[in-house]
Amino acid sequence: MTLVTHFTKANLFHTLITHTIMNELFRSVRMTATVLTATVLVMSVTSPSYAGIIIVNNDEWTLSNTGFATVGHTAAANFARNIASAFSGGTAGSFLVYSSDFGLTQSSLASTMTGAGYAWTINNSLPFTLANLEQYDGVFLGLNNPTSGDISTLAQYVIGGGNVYVMAGTGATTSDLA
Repeated sequence: MTLVTHFTKANLFHTLITHTIMNELFRSVRMTATVLTATVLVMSVTSPSYAGIIIVNNDEWTLSNTGFATVGHTAAANFARNIASAFSGGTAGSFLVYSSDFGLTQSSLASTMTGAGYAWTINNSLPFTLANLEQYDGVFLGLNNPTSGDISTLAQYVIGGGNVYVMAGTGATTSDLA
């Protein structure tokens, strides 16, 4: 199931990135027992000057080596390349993986992205600042325990046109957003 929701600049920040909505979003997305089923929530900002996209996938296994093997390499690779194409506007893009979780850091995803001509950087020690995120067409996240500062940085990034893939379903929780 894919849900598509459009947000304006004003309601993106106040509706999507608030602590309550983030908590409810992650509580309401049910994890499935298999890699074959993943709920993906896609949100985009409709104003031409604010064209960021947020994709939330409830399963950390989808883009892992196991995910590629389970659904078939072609299907998983197409999913990854489609996200990259949407984030980069169909051109060669540059992406940051800000996670140490296996769901975003394994070889099948990395080789798919680099093989398609995308720059693929895995670095979760880079300072999580707006200036650093703006160097990339999209950021792939698997944040454990994001702070309110991290959420604010992401909101600014998306409002400014940045694109974010959030890998949920990791079992991690956050006390800062509770």
